[in-house]
This record gives sequence, C-alpha cells and structure tokens, in this order.
Amino acid sequence: MVGGVLEANKNWDIGKEVVQCVQELFPGAALVRPQVEPAVGAALLACNFFVKESRQNCHS
Repeated sequence: MVGGVLEANKNWDIGKEVVQCVQELFPGAALVRPQVEPAVGAALLACNFFVKESRQNCHS
C-alpha cells in the first residue's frame, strides 16, 4: 500500500479491505489518514521500531 505499489488493480481497494479487517478485530479503531508522504511515514515507522528494539535490548 505504501508508495502506490498496488495501484495496478483499480477495481480492488486493498486499503479498504485492511481497514475493514482491523475495525472488525478492534471495534474502537479509527481510520487515520497521515498528512505526510508515504516514504516519510515508512521512515518514521522504522525509526519507532528501531528505538523500541534498542530500548528492549539495552534492558534485557
């Protein structure tokens, strides 16, 4: 979904399918549309993951 990788099939909205699945599993979840470019969002996600892993490894 990031960066328009799955744009070839215009008839099927995988983003909508993912949102529906998440909302079924977590009824209180709300859709958030980020106001940044997908690459920036992916970089922030990777950074958050790296920081979390670093903290866990330092404390174990």
